Amino acid sequence: MSKTGLVMLMALFALAPPVLGSEKARYVDSKGCMLSNGGETVPTISFIVGAYVDESFPKSKIKLLLKDAEIRGCDVNAYDARGHTALHMAVLDGSLDVVKALLELGADPSLKIKRPGSVMNGVDVYTYAQMLARDRPSDSRWQVIDALETYKLHKGN
Repeated sequence: MSKTGLVMLMALFALAPPVLGSEKARYVDSKGCMLSNGGETVPTISFIVGAYVDESFPKSKIKLLLKDAEIRGCDVNAYDARGHTALHMAVLDGSLDVVKALLELGADPSLKIKRPGSVMNGVDVYTYAQMLARDRPSDSRWQVIDALETYKLHKGN
C-alpha cells in the first residue's frame, strides 16, 4: 500500500463506527483487503464505499483509495456479510462518483445480491438501481442509472 493510501485509510478507521460499529477496525489478511472489528468482517473496498457517505470522508481521494486497494489485489466484486458488493452499496447511497470509480476498476453490475430470505435476494445492480429510483426518487439515483446504462451500452452486459 502506498504511504499516502495508508495514511488516508488509517484516517478512515475513525469512520469505522458507521460501517463496523467499532473504532477497533484492523486488517485480517496479509494484503489489507479485509477489515474486522473482532466480530464483523468487511471487504476493504466495501468499507471505503460505506465510509464515503460520512461528511468527513475525503471525497476527492475516492479513486486513489479504491485504486490502491485494487493494486494490493483486493477484489472489487467481493461480497460483504449482508450479501452486497461495493457497487450495490454505492448504488444504495446514490454515490455517482463511487459508482463510476468502481465500474472503472471492473465492478460487475450483473452480480446479484446474495441474501437468502430477503426480497432483494438475486437482484442485480441494474434492477436494484431501478427499484431504488422508483421507491426513493432523487436526481442522484437517476444519474446513477444513467451511468449504469452508459456502462451497459459500452460493455454489452
